[in-house]
Amino acid sequence: MAIKAACTKLGVWIIVYFVQSILSEENISLRKTARQSLNFFEHRWKAAAAVDNCTDQDMFNDCCSHTKSLGEKEAWWQVDLGHLSTTGYITIYYRGDSSYARQRFAGFMLYLSNTSDWTQGDLCHEDKSETEDDVSIHITIQCPSVAQYVTIYNYRGDPKRHDWYSEDAILELCEVQVFGCAVGQYGNQSCDQLCSDRCLGGNCDPSTGACFYCQPTKYGEICEFDCSSNCIDRLCEKTTGFCNDCLSEKYGEMCELDCSSNCKDRLCEKTTGNCKGCILGKRGNICSLDCPVNCKDHLCDQHTGYCTACVAGRYGDFCSDVCSTNCKDNICVKSDGICKECIAGRYGPTCELNCPSDCRNHVCSRNEGECLDCNAGSYGATCARTCPISCKDFICNKQTGQCLDCYPGKYGVVCGADCPDTCTDNACNKEDGHCVTNVETFESGTDYKLIAIAIVSTFFVLLLAAFIILLVFFLRHRKTRKDSPHKNVEFSEPAPFYTPLSGEQGITPNVYEMISPEG
Repeated sequence: MAIKAACTKLGVWIIVYFVQSILSEENISLRKTARQSLNFFEHRWKAAAAVDNCTDQDMFNDCCSHTKSLGEKEAWWQVDLGHLSTTGYITIYYRGDSSYARQRFAGFMLYLSNTSDWTQGDLCHEDKSETEDDVSIHITIQCPSVAQYVTIYNYRGDPKRHDWYSEDAILELCEVQVFGCAVGQYGNQSCDQLCSDRCLGGNCDPSTGACFYCQPTKYGEICEFDCSSNCIDRLCEKTTGFCNDCLSEKYGEMCELDCSSNCKDRLCEKTTGNCKGCILGKRGNICSLDCPVNCKDHLCDQHTGYCTACVAGRYGDFCSDVCSTNCKDNICVKSDGICKECIAGRYGPTCELNCPSDCRNHVCSRNEGECLDCNAGSYGATCARTCPISCKDFICNKQTGQCLDCYPGKYGVVCGADCPDTCTDNACNKEDGHCVTNVETFESGTDYKLIAIAIVSTFFVLLLAAFIILLVFFLRHRKTRKDSPHKNVEFSEPAPFYTPLSGEQGITPNVYEMISPEG
């Protein structure tokens, strides 16, 4: 049994030596400053024990670090490399003398960062072993990066990822070896070679010298090739040289192909060359097909060929169907051919039905066929009912059939009642039969007697004024005669019984005529 263990240990060391001979960077974490979350003992198993070049995995040989074991849900260990360094791979030796080691180490995470706050760095590795036996207590992890701090972190949340995990977060690290070189250098153990100046930031793999990233416009293992001039900003993938994106009118892995001339603005997808849009009247992946002839403005969907809209009189996906001739202006809905409006006298989805004959101007509702208005003498939804003959001009309400107005002398909803005899001109209110005017009152409520008295009084006042005027005129005329110079002259009238001898009626001479001129 002891021989088997010795052979196994020897095999492990051979593998480690072989790996280290291939991955030939130097251990840049050796004897660097290390710290951990909480110490298990104040003077024993501290963080520095994991970078002292002792790879013995027996905890009691004082070659390992150990964090606090009970009641902790988080545990971490960290080494400061002293400055930014190029890392290649990291080897971890975990405690090997405990049956609980794998339960405690399971689920660990490995971070590389530029500051001590590893949460702001990069997660290089996370253990996701499904069983306890899958957990390796001696593991080498590839971590090509540029960093100053390396952190190993473990967490025991609630719930745990697996039931077989330890209840508390514990780290028992016997050695952590970070293999790499100073920034800008690589080489066999000595790191004595310089990375290519074409490497972005001067950083390269510490083993091979291969650039992590390239300077703009370059690609290749050591960025020795130029990106295609057809790449936008001449940017391409480091390993393949494939363009990140292409200039207008170009496509292909290196943007070496031309987009179709039928592509709108000559734009197409980088990988397939399919047009991002088509010029007017074209469709298809590379816009090589024509849109249907009945598409309005020759516009159709690039992939299905369905018309965006149809010319007048057509409907359907490809506008191949004909609208009903009863559609107003021959226009119908593209999807189902239903008329948007009907010609006069028609209704229904495709205007195939006739409006009721008594609809005014032959107009009815588009869907139900109800008349919007009725001809004189009709009412109802389809104007099929007859208005009462007592309605004035034979006109009634379209919905109720009630008369809109009555002939003189009638009132009521159908004008069937007679106005009261006391109404002036036989006129009364249509709704309640109240007189509009009568002998005593106007419709406004003014007292008719008062108005009559006012009119008679006015007449007598005018008559009295006329009498006074005549009297004044007569008195003035009389006074004028009294003041005249001929007031004593009398005119004689012939005697009623006087008969002249001559047989002819004589004329009595005026008194003035009887006086001779001589006096």
